[in-house]
Amino acid sequence: MPTDRLVRLLVWLAGGLLLLVPLPVGAQTPTATPPVRTLTPVARPTPLPSPTLGPSPTGTVVPTASPTASLTPTSTPTPTWTPRPLVLPPTPTLAWPTPAPTGYFVSRYLAAAPLSGPADAGVIRGRVMDWRGLGVGRLLLRLENGERSWTAFTAVDGFYQFADLPPGVYNLEIVGYPGLPARAVPLGPGQVVTIDFVEAQPVTPTPARPPGRPTPTPAVTPTAEPTPPPPLSPTPVLFGPPGPRLEDSLEWQTLPLAFLAGVGAGLGLAGLVLVVLALRRRS
Repeated sequence: MPTDRLVRLLVWLAGGLLLLVPLPVGAQTPTATPPVRTLTPVARPTPLPSPTLGPSPTGTVVPTASPTASLTPTSTPTPTWTPRPLVLPPTPTLAWPTPAPTGYFVSRYLAAAPLSGPADAGVIRGRVMDWRGLGVGRLLLRLENGERSWTAFTAVDGFYQFADLPPGVYNLEIVGYPGLPARAVPLGPGQVVTIDFVEAQPVTPTPARPPGRPTPTPAVTPTAEPTPPPPLSPTPVLFGPPGPRLEDSLEWQTLPLAFLAGVGAGLGLAGLVLVVLALRRRS
């Protein structure tokens, strides 16, 4: 028993000594320490500045140079001015053109045709026209067959008509105007005859020749004899007296040549004499 107590006492002393004596740092017995949670500061997000609403930027249109197609010059021919002769318009005159209004109406028988349907009476109708082919109104026409006569006026367009005429031979004319009326126009039962009157130039009637008399031959007019031409006279002098003859001109042309030849011969002879005299004096 005492030994066990001694042993326990020694163990307690040794333990006390161990507690009292500090151990070196390297020799300290690691003790289990609870892990300490280290709080790492988290950076707070920096608040962004609130956007300030301002005037929206105005877009500026930048002109872009687009390539322009170059025009190739085309040679245009220059028109050449050609002078034209000046043609003046004709001067209007107050004279009527040809033909002109004459008041002379010539009848023209156009046709005869049957009436439509059974009828015993006939019709004579037509138109009166002036020189331009336009109808003439308010003209009085007279129709007669030797026993009875009928009258009628033309309408505004120049048409006229005689209806319910008995068959026979008729004469038709314009009252108050000269011309060639329609003579001996036959009209049968149930027939329509068309006769027009047209203004034309007056026709000069040819005088009728009595029967049995020959046509006179026109007299032959004698032709005057030709007058002989006057005799030819010598050519008059128009510019003074006549000029020199050809022979005289040749003589005057040879005289200066002869004169020059004589003068030259004399000068040559005189020079020869002077040379001879000079040689004698030296000798």
